Amino acid sequence: SKDHVLGVLLLRRVLAVPETSVDPGAPLADRLGRVVDDLGAITTGDPEVVAACTKALLSSHPDVKRLRDRIGFEVARRIARAAERPIDDRRVRVLVTTYFGALLMAGMGHMPYPDVPAFVAEAAGLMADPEGPR
Repeated sequence: SKDHVLGVLLLRRVLAVPETSVDPGAPLADRLGRVVDDLGAITTGDPEVVAACTKALLSSHPDVKRLRDRIGFEVARRIARAAERPIDDRRVRVLVTTYFGALLMAGMGHMPYPDVPAFVAEAAGLMADPEGPR
């Protein structure tokens, strides 16, 4: 199906993004911001193609679900790796959901794509220090 082809295109874009090198001594928010910034490469280029890929991933077709799961796994793996320390699976899920939610917001025009990394980094910072700056 067209949705499957577009899903494959997006998976290939994700897998083509080189692994991010992070400084393990840097704050969690900075490390995650770098990973998400690098993953931002999937949103560069033709915005209509990115929008079509995003829409295609919402398909209920089983083949598309498998692609969606692979993309989600790859993003979660990179986020967990960026933590460089053991990170709670719940926090990884929250950060992955934050990332995809921010991409959805950007796709709807509520946030510029270049703002996604800072948004996710801010969420990571809030999880690391829920009290925020004092």
